[in-house]
Amino acid sequence: MKIINLAVFLWLFSVSTAVAAGFSLNIAQSGKETSPIDGEWELFLSEDGKDPKGTIFEFPLGMSLKLEGKDPVGSIRYPIIIETDNGLKQEGFLEKVLLDPKFDGRKLTFRIEGDEKDELLEMTLELRGENFIGRWKILNGDEGGSVKMLRKQSVKISLNEQIIGEWVVVLLSDDGREGDRGLLIVKADGDRLSAKTIFSIDGEKKEWTLIEPKFEGETFIFKVDNGEEVLTANLNLKIGQFEGPWKASRSGVSGKMRLIRKK
Repeated sequence: MKIINLAVFLWLFSVSTAVAAGFSLNIAQSGKETSPIDGEWELFLSEDGKDPKGTIFEFPLGMSLKLEGKDPVGSIRYPIIIETDNGLKQEGFLEKVLLDPKFDGRKLTFRIEGDEKDELLEMTLELRGENFIGRWKILNGDEGGSVKMLRKQSVKISLNEQIIGEWVVVLLSDDGREGDRGLLIVKADGDRLSAKTIFSIDGEKKEWTLIEPKFEGETFIFKVDNGEEVLTANLNLKIGQFEGPWKASRSGVSGKMRLIRKK
């Protein structure tokens, strides 16, 4: 098993094997990375043993969430529901700050004040794909049920649009250990993508242009030719990041790459 550093990723971001083995890449470590919980969400609640149709549970709760340091911060927007001759109708919302929110990379927990005095509602959710599912309960009552937390998107964004921008490149060995980092910049001219990667090698900035970066289906594919062999990477979008395998054509050196959007 090879420990990943620039030596493992030599044919993509180095000039030769001997040079690559001694390099330590530090660029982009100061850039902020986007957390999978950052953004706008909608929470769909249902109460155990009850049909949500025709009740307040037909209306999702809005939520704004972001990671600050190790812990998330955010707020929930309760829909204000009134009863009309044509059924229930939403008129505005009431915003509540999340209390004691925690996120360990998979599980998200928080509490919020309920409608009644001294009422606290607790939610425990687990990351599943790009969304969350879990349970809610009233801490000083008997009510509880299931909840789905779905990322809110006003419009569908194409994969080409999602890949455009600056990304922190995270290199991983076959055993999952994290190695060096770099910067990837992707641009578009119509439907055609262009990209380059930037690394700092012994204090000197090095740039490599990606060959034919493009999407085939939902997979972001690109190649790099250093004159000795060609490296191919195949990355897929997962929870706001792109990740997947890469492999060098001649040496057989391989590993995983992760792209995390730089703020």
